[in-house]
Amino acid sequence: MKKLVNLLFVFLLAATASAQTFGGYYRIWNDYSKRYLSLLDNKGWARSSTGGLDYDLYAIRTLLDNDTNNLVSNPASVILISGTTNNYNCGAQGTSLNDITSHTFQIRQVYINGKAQTGKYQLRAEYSNIGAVVLYGMTMVGPDQEDMPDSGAVGAHSTRGITVARSYWHLDPISSSSSCYFGFSPKLQANGKYYQTFYASFPFKVVSSGLTIYYVSTLFNGQAVLKPYAADAVIPAETPVVVEASSSKVTDNRVELLTNTTTAPKDNLLKGVFFNYTYGEINVAPSSSNRYHNNRTAYVPSTMRLLTVNADGKLVFDKLEAGEEGYEQYIPANTAYLSVPATAPAELPVMSFADFTSGIKTVSTDPSSASKDDAVYTLNGIRVSDPTNLPHGIYIKNGKKVVK
Repeated sequence: MKKLVNLLFVFLLAATASAQTFGGYYRIWNDYSKRYLSLLDNKGWARSSTGGLDYDLYAIRTLLDNDTNNLVSNPASVILISGTTNNYNCGAQGTSLNDITSHTFQIRQVYINGKAQTGKYQLRAEYSNIGAVVLYGMTMVGPDQEDMPDSGAVGAHSTRGITVARSYWHLDPISSSSSCYFGFSPKLQANGKYYQTFYASFPFKVVSSGLTIYYVSTLFNGQAVLKPYAADAVIPAETPVVVEASSSKVTDNRVELLTNTTTAPKDNLLKGVFFNYTYGEINVAPSSSNRYHNNRTAYVPSTMRLLTVNADGKLVFDKLEAGEEGYEQYIPANTAYLSVPATAPAELPVMSFADFTSGIKTVSTDPSSASKDDAVYTLNGIRVSDPTNLPHGIYIKNGKKVVK
């Protein structure tokens, strides 16, 4: 996925002599439908045609802010605006309006009868001698209504001078100290804590106490080692993580969204998923000539383990069977799974990094206690088939610990 560029957000205010500059992330909602702009896919187009305008914008949805969509915890509704005057882009989920439509947008204040409408803007891309692509919020839903309750469509209008509420958008800055913030709402409960996996396109920093972010650094003795980030660390963009919270209330689990770039850890065994979205006829292959979307990651039990709580109330990465936890087919959007070899145990209990660092000290370093055949093993005892091309990690060779 392409990284989103850092933010410089400028609104052109025609009523003033100079431009006013805004910075930060936004939630963008439609004046007519009261639904929030969200990117659920990375496919689509907007192009001129004989009829004036042809488009597929079904990757861009408008969602109500309610318990079902849980927008305060939904990365799809976190929009990063970048660019310069007459050349803006709205990005989220590792993609953007520019990527989907192949157009950059103006963000223009709405004027009615010559009077500026406070807080109301249009998102529009100008076509030379043709017209404009004006994003247009609608309350209609597509054939996926049962899978996406309270979902609305986004259309486009080719008229430059359109002045109707469906083309007006409000932009609310996201801040951990305001009522428009981003926070976690974990549902898994174990050991008096709450947990979830998470994957998003923005870097962030924890601001709420009782909130800790981990990644899986290695497998050791049939367990998944959770390595914590420091309390003040920046969690890099596009880094799959495990979230631990002392509360399940989203208001208690706030983070600050950032635009700086940091390097993701190379030893992270978690894999992230942006999308779990289908639109139209599922069995028809999506193409540039139809409006069918099928952007999902199939759940493969042999090589994927999913975070859950077992029958003993312990937090584990488990090989869930069909129907368990709703993972019978696809990985949910903005979550992570643990990538494992096909020989891995079905259930991998989590292990703290402190216990792991203590545990490796007990591994025998006496060459006489192990076969000197130069075989290489992982820390959970699995022999490596190709020791000449090892990924980063810790291994055992001739009874000695080897760091790659």
